[in-house]
Amino acid sequence: MAFTDALNQQFKANNTPSDKVAEVQRNVNEFTKEVEGTKPGIIKKSNLKAKLMNIAKAALPILPKTLPVILSEFTPLQPFGPLIGEDIQTLV
Repeated sequence: MAFTDALNQQFKANNTPSDKVAEVQRNVNEFTKEVEGTKPGIIKKSNLKAKLMNIAKAALPILPKTLPVILSEFTPLQPFGPLIGEDIQTLV
């Protein structure tokens, strides 16, 4: 997944503690399970939005504090915006 690869590169470049990386990865895994094998319209928007927010809450405090880096890390998730009815960059 391009999103996790991008995050992992940032975490490695910034020597992020493994417990913080594990928390983000757990949230990404929960999000992935939510969307795996589902069809559009069947996904519960509130669940998906909550999972995305959990990823953001875990990742944002440990990403570099520059807006372009933060937004670029979440860009791969843009296709999920229509599913939750909100732009991902606005959500983040």
